[in-house]
Amino acid sequence: MLFSDHIRKNKIHIREKNQAKIKLIENDKKYRLLAGKITEIVWAIDLNSFQFEYLSPLVEQIAGYRPEEVIGVPLERFVRPESMEHIQEIFHRRYQKTLSQPCTKPQTLDLGVYHKSGKTIWLEASARFYRNHHHEAVGIVGIARDCTKRKLAEEILRQREERYRNILSTIQEGYCEVDLSGNLLFCNKAFCTITGYSQAEMWGRNFRRFMQKEEAEKLYRIFSDVLKTETPVKSIEYGITRRDGERQHLKISVSLLNDPDGRPMGFCGIARSITEQKQIEEKLRRAYDELENQVNERTAALKKSQLELQHANTALKVLLEQKEENKAILEKTIVRNVKELVLPVISRLSQGNLSDKQQGYMDLLSANLSQITKPFVGKSPLQYANLTPTEVQVAGMIKCGKTTKEISELMNIGISTVDFHRNNIRKKLGLKKKKVNLQTFLRSQEAEW
Repeated sequence: MLFSDHIRKNKIHIREKNQAKIKLIENDKKYRLLAGKITEIVWAIDLNSFQFEYLSPLVEQIAGYRPEEVIGVPLERFVRPESMEHIQEIFHRRYQKTLSQPCTKPQTLDLGVYHKSGKTIWLEASARFYRNHHHEAVGIVGIARDCTKRKLAEEILRQREERYRNILSTIQEGYCEVDLSGNLLFCNKAFCTITGYSQAEMWGRNFRRFMQKEEAEKLYRIFSDVLKTETPVKSIEYGITRRDGERQHLKISVSLLNDPDGRPMGFCGIARSITEQKQIEEKLRRAYDELENQVNERTAALKKSQLELQHANTALKVLLEQKEENKAILEKTIVRNVKELVLPVISRLSQGNLSDKQQGYMDLLSANLSQITKPFVGKSPLQYANLTPTEVQVAGMIKCGKTTKEISELMNIGISTVDFHRNNIRKKLGLKKKKVNLQTFLRSQEAEW
């Protein structure tokens, strides 16, 4: 009875064991089929040897290796050195932690892996420890997906961002980015030069901490307008006070920063210092004001001089008028004195017993006095003819009826000289080729005058 019971129990045990084995094989097939269908590589590594224990068939499509080429081979044969160092760092940190406190949260990291062709591909791997029935970590299991395109895109983006940062670090204009609350996210060296603060002092802090109250309020209004209208503002003049207290004049432009979904996430601004330009403009303005003041002073001085000159001209005019008046009085006095005092005496002398020569001198004296006084009442025709004094004297004697001989004797000159003067007188009076008696012409002119 006992033996038969033992045989029966053994048969049951063998049957259960076979059923479990069949079930395990079926589950293994099912899981392998499932691992072959998913789009990630399923893998398992032995914790002691760091060799692959399992790889799903997708590894051939992604890395070029068949699973059997990789199983039993150390992990470091397929992973780039810098990625292997990263794996070992994370493994030791997680393994030490899991000894004291089991951790079931998977670890995700990007790994550079060698393709069978020799090129590098990138896998995003997510892994965790798996344990035996004593809850001891005996291996690592995980999944991996191809992220080469993403890594290449990230590298291109990183290079572009680096180039963009290099450009921003070399331009003379200040550039900064802030979030919607006004906290500084980035600024270049030129912006630090403008404000007087270092990047370390400003990054992550609100712009209000580096500005005067009225400056911060004005900038806040600019940010609000840009956020409300979603329209950039350009070339606005804006003043700030540097850390050292120096006043800076800027021209700023502010634009809205959006996230990949197009939602506002902050602001970016470009600032150009126009302090030197403002200083030059101020110097020019002062120079212009000074020049204008000098012009005004000079104009006032000229007006004063002009007024003084007008007064002097008025005084001179009065003096000239007074002079002309005095001259007229003097001329009238001379003419009156000659007529009343001199000519009557000459007339009485002429009536006495004078020789012909004496009488000639008396006539000459009378004619000369008459000639002297004539300019006081107007210019005589003889003066208009531009006669010389000798010619005037000769013309006066001719007018008085003196002959050439008498004129020669009275003037003590030769007859030919008298004839020479007579010819000049006729020429100057326009009588050169005219049959006009010179004595008659002179008397007619005297009568007209």
